[in-house]
Amino acid sequence: MLFAHSQQQYFSASAASTKKSYSKLAEVYSNSGDTVEFVHNFGDYCSTLVSPCTIYSHFLIHFPSVAKYFFIHAYFIEVIIIVFIVYFADIWILLLSMLGIWAVILILIGSFNIHFCHVQPMIPIYLIVAGSLLIVFVSVSIYNVWPMPDNVRPVSLSTTLACRAIQALILLGITVWLILGCIWTYGARQYVHFQDAMFEMHYCDSTTYWVAFINATLHLAFIAIGVLLIAIILALGVWKETDMPDASV
Repeated sequence: MLFAHSQQQYFSASAASTKKSYSKLAEVYSNSGDTVEFVHNFGDYCSTLVSPCTIYSHFLIHFPSVAKYFFIHAYFIEVIIIVFIVYFADIWILLLSMLGIWAVILILIGSFNIHFCHVQPMIPIYLIVAGSLLIVFVSVSIYNVWPMPDNVRPVSLSTTLACRAIQALILLGITVWLILGCIWTYGARQYVHFQDAMFEMHYCDSTTYWVAFINATLHLAFIAIGVLLIAIILALGVWKETDMPDASV
């Protein structure tokens, strides 16, 4: 009973914090004076779509029994959500730091074995360039999410948008380089051998090849997850706009 009361307060507070948000995507466009304001409003709109309060309200309307069981009996789910919200910046910085460590590993392996992949000499170069792009991306991303002290003036929206533009360009470069890396790595899969004395022309250092293979595969997996998340956000937007046509009144 006490948990249910605190849960109700939590979702009420969440709803109160987002009641000024736009309920329809058309409102975001019509109420934005310029590109900067549109990006800011669109970010707020997406935040309301994936908030626990919004998801809970939709489930409560369409699947009341599932929603009550999921949010009342699965206590650890709400704890995880609250911890993630409170420590969002710290968790994101930790994940980015791990990505930076992986980038350094790519550069080191590619540099030390640049002359030891005869089957496809571009595989070590692929690792070096991919690691370098990841380091730049991680640096800009950490700068964006690094928590600022209370007595420091917040970063302007134009600066944030400039960083986002740099991130977008880097992601474009990573995507193009990933396509080339997949061609080089997967294309050499049927020819590569790891015994230098027996297969000179088809030899490649095993660590170099498999790290490149894993890196390309992980990138493809993350892209698939990203596409899935975008589809979920769009679906939530359509769901919200069709279920609550009078939300803006």
